[in-house]
Amino acid sequence: MSPRVPRLLLLLTTLVFLFSVVAAQTQPADEFTIIALPDTQFYSALNPQIFAAQTQWIAAHVRDENIKLVVGLGDIVDGGGDLAQWQNADAAVRWLDGQVPYMMAIGNHDYDQNNPAGRTASTKNFNAFFGPARYTGAAWYKGSFPAGSNENFYGVVNINGRNYLIVVLEFAARDSALAWADGILKANPDKDAIIVTHMFTYMDNTRISQCDLNSAASFGVGQDNNGEDMWWKLVRKYPNIHLVLSGHVVQGDGTGRRMDLGAGGNLVNQILSDFLSCTLKVRQR
Repeated sequence: MSPRVPRLLLLLTTLVFLFSVVAAQTQPADEFTIIALPDTQFYSALNPQIFAAQTQWIAAHVRDENIKLVVGLGDIVDGGGDLAQWQNADAAVRWLDGQVPYMMAIGNHDYDQNNPAGRTASTKNFNAFFGPARYTGAAWYKGSFPAGSNENFYGVVNINGRNYLIVVLEFAARDSALAWADGILKANPDKDAIIVTHMFTYMDNTRISQCDLNSAASFGVGQDNNGEDMWWKLVRKYPNIHLVLSGHVVQGDGTGRRMDLGAGGNLVNQILSDFLSCTLKVRQR
């Protein structure tokens, strides 16, 4: 990873505690933090106070942790058709408004009726709460695909005088979404780039492929792209991509990591975090 790429602060939560993994408290002047919020679905569905505790903690520590960006890794809610869950998520995320830029990816549970195969037609609730209108007035928000939908969107965040390109991709991205992202990356070769998407890395430190549990075919979109496909079609091609963040995979301990060289010799860290299994264990006690 390039030394300019930030440390990553993951908020790992269960129903009973908030635990943060942090680096040493003394930071170099050019170091900063990105927070990833993986699979908040059960908090939105059952324990919104935990989701709110996460975002309140972030808002309270923006300065001392030098937090520059928050990314949601998809599955914001558990039931995409349940307005109450979206309202809970909306209330929690609003603690970040005016505090720090944030970008919320769409997961398979975030489609209306949990139907990713419906694609844009099934994003009414997601876009009502986390669509382009959410980011009105945010200078760092640059555009989306398809038009009027935040299934795919990107931003440019200036940190310590340097611009970082953040590309957020839909669940099991379609070829058309990858083509859109390809154009964005080609137009921004001067910026370090981070890819955020719901499904990419698997529990065994491989990239998720068609033979794995919970791959694209499991959700009726087998014609679209798993993490392995996205690597070869998009990610490996660009020398300015240094980091890919994803959730979705709850098997094992919900974590995975691998490092590969891109076509330009750049080191690309690929990190999975999905702590839903911790939540499930607490619920079952």
